[in-house]
Amino acid sequence: MISRNGMVGMQKIRTFYEKSLEKYDTLSKDIAHRTPQELFISDQEFLFDYKKFKTVDFGGVVIEGLKEITEIKMEQLPNLHSIKILNC
Repeated sequence: MISRNGMVGMQKIRTFYEKSLEKYDTLSKDIAHRTPQELFISDQEFLFDYKKFKTVDFGGVVIEGLKEITEIKMEQLPNLHSIKILNC
């Protein structure tokens, strides 16, 4: 799995799930509504399944709860447009 800024995605999942819990509490009890647990995924459930895959994340922050982390250091390549090619 390849991701960019996976931690930001996890924070959004957590925020949306918490909002769904808050909104569910304000719904009318006269109508049987599905619970947020049935409709949405929590960040803990997502992380549980996310850990099953090998992941490459191009973000600067590592997702909390991931055990095996291999850091890859990359250097910027020289700008090929600045290289002059001479005819020999």
